Amino acid sequence: MMFKRSIKATFCAVLAVGAMSSGAIAATVFDFTGALANLGSTEVFALDGITLDVSSNGGDIHRNSHGIGITGDGSNRIESSSQVLTFEFSAIVNLSAGVFFEHGDGSEGFDIRDGDSNILGSYSASGDGSGGHSLVTFSNLNLFGDKFTINHTSGSGIRVNQITVSAIPAQLSATSLSAVPLPASLPMALMAFAGLGLFSRRRNVA
Repeated sequence: MMFKRSIKATFCAVLAVGAMSSGAIAATVFDFTGALANLGSTEVFALDGITLDVSSNGGDIHRNSHGIGITGDGSNRIESSSQVLTFEFSAIVNLSAGVFFEHGDGSEGFDIRDGDSNILGSYSASGDGSGGHSLVTFSNLNLFGDKFTINHTSGSGIRVNQITVSAIPAQLSATSLSAVPLPASLPMALMAFAGLGLFSRRRNVA
């Protein structure tokens, strides 16, 4: 499992380097606000050639003017560990920013995880001190993948107001990592590490 996570982390790092070297990539903003509605357990959004499937656990997807939450406990927000929103994209994306609706003036905690439930980041959204509700923006998420989950960890509940993503170009996908050039010295470095390992093993045997 640790090896699998390491491979994923390395792959995401390669994507980040490749994305930066390929120049600016257009950002797409998915806005989840709208008329009051119960959307069921799944809802599909499509924008700028990206398809996004949103699904919910612990209740149905509930939409209002503040964004989407989950029904099931009367509040229609994401407010317990059993309530999870899953965002699955048709391509690997950089989840660069998100706006979350914070209920009340307290502090809300939430995690963003990958498709294997590994925590990619933990965040806290606090009210503005006015005693009312607040929209809190996280502008430097910089998370890579094709599937993310929003998991509430503390507080009275949040909604997802909007998220900003950038699709990773096809030439940087998992099937063509060779599009990102490796340093010319990398093969020599790998051979050096292998030689050191063999030398150390011989010394231990002796």
